[in-house]
Amino acid sequence: MLYAIPFISALIGWFTNYIAIKMLFHPRKKVNLLLFSIQGIFPKRQKLIAERIANMVAKDLISMDEIKGRLADPKHSKVILAEVDIRLTEYINETLPKKFPLIGGFLSTGIKTTIKNEFVAEFEQMIPAALAKLTDSLEENFDLKEMVRSKVENFSVEKLEEILMSILKKEFKFIEILGAVIGFIIGCLQIVMIHYSK
Repeated sequence: MLYAIPFISALIGWFTNYIAIKMLFHPRKKVNLLLFSIQGIFPKRQKLIAERIANMVAKDLISMDEIKGRLADPKHSKVILAEVDIRLTEYINETLPKKFPLIGGFLSTGIKTTIKNEFVAEFEQMIPAALAKLTDSLEENFDLKEMVRSKVENFSVEKLEEILMSILKKEFKFIEILGAVIGFIIGCLQIVMIHYSK
């Protein structure tokens, strides 16, 4: 019976860690016992967790300055300008002659190209200012922190458990095994102490 102690300790160590992992998410709703109540850590602290994740995202991961900087990148202006060029070419060559046949008939290819180029040049000047206004509007009306906080706070605990379990399955299993190993070592130490105390 004495030599069963390490195995009993290993079982207790594994079971304790297994229960601890389960109690991250369960029980999902508060359970009132005689003198106290229990609830899973994530369901109980979801609002606090949502607030902290929102702060972390807004301060350390994505800032409005970074969003503004990326929108102000000249490559975005080039993409918009290329699209403007395509649309203007289509409009001047196809839509304008259909809508206004008289005007379309008088416009030579050279004049059409000149008109298009003038518009494109004008847009080239307008786009950076328009993007700057867009980023200013985003900063005023887009609360990244509040959006993240609201999303996490309203996230279902079931889905959160499913995601974390799929990501950390191996780590959780390792924690369970580690509990068994530590329990076994403690059981062995108990046998040694009992043996030398006689």
